[in-house]
Amino acid sequence: MKIRDIRTYFLNASCGKLISDSARTLDSIQLVIVKVQTDEDIEGTGYTYTLRAGEGVKAIIDKELSKIVQGRNPLEIEDIWNDMCKLTDARTHGGTATNSIAAVDIALWDIKGKVERKPLYRLLGGKRNKVPIYDTDSGWLHYKPEELAANALKLLERGFKGFKIKVGKRNLEEDIERLKAVRNAVGDSLTLMVDANQAFGVNEAIRRGKAYERYDIYWFEEPTVDSDINDYAEIASALSIPVATGEWIYHLDIFQKLIQKKAADIIQPDVCRVKGITEWIKIAEYAKNYEIPVAPHFNMELHTHLTCAFSNGLTVEHMPWLTYLFKIPLVIKDGYALAPEREGHGIEFKEDFLH
Repeated sequence: MKIRDIRTYFLNASCGKLISDSARTLDSIQLVIVKVQTDEDIEGTGYTYTLRAGEGVKAIIDKELSKIVQGRNPLEIEDIWNDMCKLTDARTHGGTATNSIAAVDIALWDIKGKVERKPLYRLLGGKRNKVPIYDTDSGWLHYKPEELAANALKLLERGFKGFKIKVGKRNLEEDIERLKAVRNAVGDSLTLMVDANQAFGVNEAIRRGKAYERYDIYWFEEPTVDSDINDYAEIASALSIPVATGEWIYHLDIFQKLIQKKAADIIQPDVCRVKGITEWIKIAEYAKNYEIPVAPHFNMELHTHLTCAFSNGLTVEHMPWLTYLFKIPLVIKDGYALAPEREGHGIEFKEDFLH
C-alpha cells in the first residue's frame, strides 16, 4: 500500500459563543483538515487547530510534509513521523510545525485503524469504550457568579459529573465569589476544577490556590506560565490541590522533566499540539510509569479514543466547538464520552466544510 494523494482544507470555525479566560477572548478558531488517500482507496482523515496562523500550517503540509509522505507506506507511521520531525526541526520547537505534523499523523493512524478494521481505541489496546467527561464550556471568565451557578445546575441535569471554572479575576475575592456561587448551588454533586490559564506568578498562585482549597477543588490548572518547571514544582509542593498543566507543552521531553520534578500531578497533552497520536502515546506511556493521570486538553472526539486506551486516562474535556462540523457527533451519556466503534477514529467532516 502506498500514499497516492494528500489534500488539505482551511476553515475558520466558529466556537458558537464568546470564549474568555485570563489570557484571551475569542469566538472562532482556525482548522486545517487533511485527507490522505492510498492506492487501495483507503482514506485517512486528520486535522489540527490553531488560534492563528492556520494558513501557515496548511502551507507546511502542502509544500513540505507532502513531499515526505507521498509514495510511502501509510502503515510505517513511526518512520514517517520521525522524518517529518527532522524536516521541520519539530523536536525542539512548537507551534505551526508540530500542529502540521499532528494533522498528517492523525490521518495515518486513521488509515491503520481502517486497514486492521478496528476503532482507534482498540487498535491502541484499549479495553474500555467510555471515559468520564467534564464540562469547560459553561465556565468562561466573563460569566457572572449567578450564571455559573445556573450553568452548573444545567450540567447536573445533563448528567455531567465535573465542571471546570475559569479563574484569574483581578481580585481573589471575585474568583472566590464564583466558586462559592457554584458550590452553594450544587453542593458536592459536581466535581469542580479551576483553570487560571497561566495568569499568576508563583506567590500569587500559591495564595489563590490555598484560598480555593476550601471549595474542594479537584485540580488547579495552569496556575503559572509553563516555561519554568521549577516554579510548577514549588506550587505543587505548596498546595493540597493537585496541579494540572500541559496543553501548551509540545514535546515528550518537557513532559518527562515536568513529571521527574514532581511539578504536575495531572498532565494535559493535546494531540493536535504534540505532533499527533504518535507522540501522545509516548507521553501517556511515560506518565503511566509514574502513575500520573492524563486528562487531555480539548479535542474530545479524538481524546476519547486515546483516553480509553490508557489505564491512566482520567477524563476528557467537553468543549463542543467542532461538533457542528462532524457527520456523526460524539455520543455523551450519563457523564461519559463513548468511543465510536467505527473503524479508525470514526471522525468524518461534513462535505460542506471541505472546499
